[in-house]
Amino acid sequence: MKNYLLILLTFISFLGISQNYQVSVGGSGTPESTCTGTLYDNGGTGNYPGTVGTFTETFCAPTANDIVSLDFSSINLSQGGGPSNNDFISIYIGGTLLWTSPADFIGSNQVFNSTAGGCITVSFEQNGSNNGNAPGFEASISCIDASTIISSPGSYTTCGGIFSDEGGITGFGSQYNGYSTTQLPGFYPNNTTSATYTFCSNDPMNPYVTLSFDYFYVDLDDIVIIDGNGPADPIINEWTLSNSPGTITSSSGCLTIVFGENTDNRSEEHTSELQSRPHISYAVFCLKK
Repeated sequence: MKNYLLILLTFISFLGISQNYQVSVGGSGTPESTCTGTLYDNGGTGNYPGTVGTFTETFCAPTANDIVSLDFSSINLSQGGGPSNNDFISIYIGGTLLWTSPADFIGSNQVFNSTAGGCITVSFEQNGSNNGNAPGFEASISCIDASTIISSPGSYTTCGGIFSDEGGITGFGSQYNGYSTTQLPGFYPNNTTSATYTFCSNDPMNPYVTLSFDYFYVDLDDIVIIDGNGPADPIINEWTLSNSPGTITSSSGCLTIVFGENTDNRSEEHTSELQSRPHISYAVFCLKK
């Protein structure tokens, strides 16, 4: 009996271990299909060495409904005395370049998401300037169920789910007030008409709908939140730029969002070739009376 118990405990312990990954020259050869683990630079949990080369790793969704999410808890790269001498990270969604870390970048809580069923690649470019003092980066790996994401305008009776603008949550899953001359993954479309979303509770014991925003950036577009299910109901407030609504709870059984979009999603204070990187994401749930 003791032998069987030992085997069972060993198996349970093994399942609880999350795998670690490191970027390497040429990557691991085959993309990793996983929803768990931690990604490190080529120095692992310690500082990375002063090498020259490009180190990569690719993670792909295990199923067509999974969105692979990389959450960088820390990024601290070598700064070699000028932009041309700095090491940097680039993120690719499929084969599309999404983001490259700026010069002298030190940050945390940078989140990047793949497409549903797709892949995300981290490329770490090193020029040999690091003397072992830079810790590099660390990112946790997880997956989001694409079926829980609501991105199309319409009316929904629900007490659970993740809401996003029409661009979905692909690309940047964290605050990024940057600009791009191309339509990057996750951008919402360049509409000139508003998009309306109404959420009503489906639980009589929890009738008050709550929207909890975890990401908000719409440049010079705006959203209006209405306490009810139509334009005749009271307006709670209007928000624009990166001024997040935070958490909003209805006093009735519904909340309505009217997302107003200006032409081309372009900030009027920037030149015409610069397109903003806007995005909205929040959770929907209901509260008791």
